[in-house]
Amino acid sequence: MTGQHRGAQYLLWPVVLMALVVLTASWACDDPPPIIILSPGPGGILSGTVTIEATPNDDGSSTNANIGYPGNSYALGVASARQETASAAGVTISRVEFIAMGESIASFTTPPYICEWDTTSVKDGHCNVKAVAYDGDGRALFPPDRVRVVVCNAVRIGQPAKDAVVSGMATIAGTVKEGVKVSLIKVYVGGKKIGSATASPFSLQWDSTTVPDGQHFLRLKAYDGKRLVRQCRARFKVKNK
Repeated sequence: MTGQHRGAQYLLWPVVLMALVVLTASWACDDPPPIIILSPGPGGILSGTVTIEATPNDDGSSTNANIGYPGNSYALGVASARQETASAAGVTISRVEFIAMGESIASFTTPPYICEWDTTSVKDGHCNVKAVAYDGDGRALFPPDRVRVVVCNAVRIGQPAKDAVVSGMATIAGTVKEGVKVSLIKVYVGGKKIGSATASPFSLQWDSTTVPDGQHFLRLKAYDGKRLVRQCRARFKVKNK
């Protein structure tokens, strides 16, 4: 019986250890990130050069702000660093690193934490962008903040440019990267289809008076047969009044 009890104890150890790992992970996941990614937002469709920006989580919130626009090329530039010490929820941050698909993009020792990232450095598809904060001893502060985005450089919007102001009859143009098999490109403003194309490059005219003045999103969806293979979007403004 003694041998049987010992055997049972040995068999139980892996179960106990696994339970501890699960509990530890669940406790850790409840901790707020010390750094919050402002841009890009989760689920954003990125192409070209985009801005990555993060800020210390001063109030200890566990909610990812993600208030930045996740669309095509930003031109904010890199702001000059303020000589100050950042802190989040009582923890001093000595360095912040941006990471995409396991590769370091940029590293900062003082705020603001902002840089431009060339998305052509990674393959098209889903991509994890992560911000990691480090303490004065160089230890990573858990948990990092991360967003999951979609990189698409195979289909590009040529016109209108990001944040362009259009009026009247506006030109919408785009291209598909050579070698990408696409049979149809559908063009949307907001959720409404406004046209389509079967060849690249393409261009079409759109009456901007059909939508109210203000901010809108242009989206291109590229299909191979009935299968959606690529999509991209850009933000622009309409001003007719």
